[in-house]
Amino acid sequence: MKKNTLTIITVIFGILCVLGCSKGTAYTYDVKNISHPDWFYITKTVYYDDRVKISFKGGSDFTHFSTSDDSKATIDAGNSTITVYSDNPTAITSLDVYSGEYEDKFRQLNTSAYVCIWRTGATDLGWSDYKGDVNHYYTAEEREKQREKSKVAEQNIIEREETDKELFDFFEGRWVSDNMDYFDIYEYESGKGLLYFDADSCMYQECHDLFFSKSGSDENLCEISEPGSGWGSYASFAVKISDDKKSFRYEGRDYYYKDDEIWEGVEVNYIRPIEILLENSKEWELSDEMLWDASEKDTIEGVAYAITDLDGDGYPEVIKSGHRGNEGYGYSIIYEVQNDGSIKKINSNSLSDPNFYELPPNLYAINTCKRVETMEGYKYLVDGNCNLEGNGSKKQYYLMSFRYDMAVLERICAKEVLGDENGRTENYYDDKQNTISGADYEKILNNQDKASKTTVRFGWFNEITEENMAESIRKFQAVIEEE
Repeated sequence: MKKNTLTIITVIFGILCVLGCSKGTAYTYDVKNISHPDWFYITKTVYYDDRVKISFKGGSDFTHFSTSDDSKATIDAGNSTITVYSDNPTAITSLDVYSGEYEDKFRQLNTSAYVCIWRTGATDLGWSDYKGDVNHYYTAEEREKQREKSKVAEQNIIEREETDKELFDFFEGRWVSDNMDYFDIYEYESGKGLLYFDADSCMYQECHDLFFSKSGSDENLCEISEPGSGWGSYASFAVKISDDKKSFRYEGRDYYYKDDEIWEGVEVNYIRPIEILLENSKEWELSDEMLWDASEKDTIEGVAYAITDLDGDGYPEVIKSGHRGNEGYGYSIIYEVQNDGSIKKINSNSLSDPNFYELPPNLYAINTCKRVETMEGYKYLVDGNCNLEGNGSKKQYYLMSFRYDMAVLERICAKEVLGDENGRTENYYDDKQNTISGADYEKILNNQDKASKTTVRFGWFNEITEENMAESIRKFQAVIEEE
């Protein structure tokens, strides 16, 4: 009898053990009193002998999760559960959940109230800081490591900022290569920027929010970087500063600093072309070609030079201009730097040959002139003067423009003054050289004046020097806007 009773008790105890093990140890959480995000939180954790079953609410679109042992994990999205099989399930007390938009981290799942932290909003610069019960989530040892890591990070930031400032101080300004590529590196209200021009492709690249850093063990290797559109991506320029600190190399070309007193205020795209004009001045300075008639050897007097960009294409030209003897007829020849660095003589016959126009304009005598913007490009109101017999004179007005490497003149109107012993006579002409009244003549000039919104200056010089050429283009750049 005692033996049977013992057997029955043993069987019942075994059944109870099995039932107890299958039921597991459950922790149901009072989520109202636990800090957690709304999009995902845990409601219950049950520990069995061979697994842990975690129930959750919220989004089920997480890309992955991790625990201390997730090698045999399964997700039942329909029932909102995560099951992790393990040889030691009681050791699983944490859960990390990730998606493209958020990251949730849970600890102390084997207690009545877990601890949760989370962060959202992955940006180009990385994740935002964690929210939630941060103070209780980390252990004292972890917090100490974080403090040490933070100190190192702060020191690294200080060193990066110091390097960034040191390098920007060096690079700030205009840098030009021999083939007319250039960098314009500058500081604006909210950061640092650059404009890069590639002369071979005639393409511009503008970058903002730049940071400057060293690259590798070579102290002269640097990187100028711009944050890109993707997380952690950026555009960058790998450059090497020369040992003498007077230039830097980028993609096989050397760039030289051009922001000194000589070039201050000169648009960067003009600098190298003007240097090319200076280096090749023999091609355009005063020579025997400045003769009105080679057989008579009538020299052109009062010759002066001016650097301009009359066609507005970004490549400057030099005007060589003077007048013929006492008559005062204008004589001008123009040379322009091409995009390949060569110098081309523009077809200037209309400005120098009386066979084209009886009275070419006296450009050398013009300090300022009106500029008109048209569908065909810029046009300039210029005039030509000459002395006539008997103390007479004539003035012819033109619109001067440049098309297909040729100077073009369009007559506007003219005034002729004739004087002799009997008195003084004034005659007026329109663009077809038909006689008009003085009132109509004034009306034509007034209409041209109204059509012009800007006035440009010509900076004439006689001695060919870098300083004079830079000052000349500075004057031309100083466009006067009409009210």
